[in-house]
Amino acid sequence: MSFLVSITSVKGTSNDASISIRLNVSIIKITNNAKNEFIKIKYDSDQNRTENLNLKTQKVEDALQPEQQKNRN
Repeated sequence: MSFLVSITSVKGTSNDASISIRLNVSIIKITNNAKNEFIKIKYDSDQNRTENLNLKTQKVEDALQPEQQKNRN
């Protein structure tokens, strides 16, 4: 993109084109950053949900273990 900006400046075109390109690049960067942040939040949320389910399962198994040993004896 900076190559395009330097080409437009060299050709003597208006500075508006250069500004427009820089603004467009900035908008794309901001949009991509927002998408990446959303994806990270979603991933972290899924990881937390999975971890919570695993912990709940482990808690239930631990609570049932004494009962299972009583039944074996």
